[in-house]
Amino acid sequence: LGEVITHMILEAYGSSVEEVISWGGVMHNVAPSDIVNLLRDNRADVTFDHVGEGQAATSELALTTDIRFISLSEEVQNKLVDQGFARRHMPAGTWARQNYDVRAVNAPVLLLVNENVSDEIAYLITKALIENKDSLVESYAGLAPFDPATAWTPDKVQVPLHSGAERYYRENGMMQ
Repeated sequence: LGEVITHMILEAYGSSVEEVISWGGVMHNVAPSDIVNLLRDNRADVTFDHVGEGQAATSELALTTDIRFISLSEEVQNKLVDQGFARRHMPAGTWARQNYDVRAVNAPVLLLVNENVSDEIAYLITKALIENKDSLVESYAGLAPFDPATAWTPDKVQVPLHSGAERYYRENGMMQ
């Protein structure tokens, strides 16, 4: 998703990857560990990425390299929200040595299932995710922002909720 977001952000600012390349820039589409090495070794100047709080490569980068997180302008945030992103506020301290607030956008993390998945299976998957959130976050810190109470809301999901998942939310008082 990092490459897609790079194009979208530059376009929202009235630029493009091609324009950056015409200025002498180079675009590397690489794995997160390579991004860390490129920035830490001064072989890259910027990264555009889509990461949640606690993502391992960005955590390492923030701990080991003098980096700065850059807020998106209000205008660019609005353009990206119109394309399906959600506003994201990263308060000071979200990352090591980040002592200032950052305004950005984020795409929702979704678990999508085929419409033919049975209601019972969708119900059990939903139950497992919600009732085991703490264990999931221990395994993958990027899931920390997952809020079971609002995860089903249309502004977060933006696709129809599976009827089995809906049943779990209703039975557990999370939706009316």
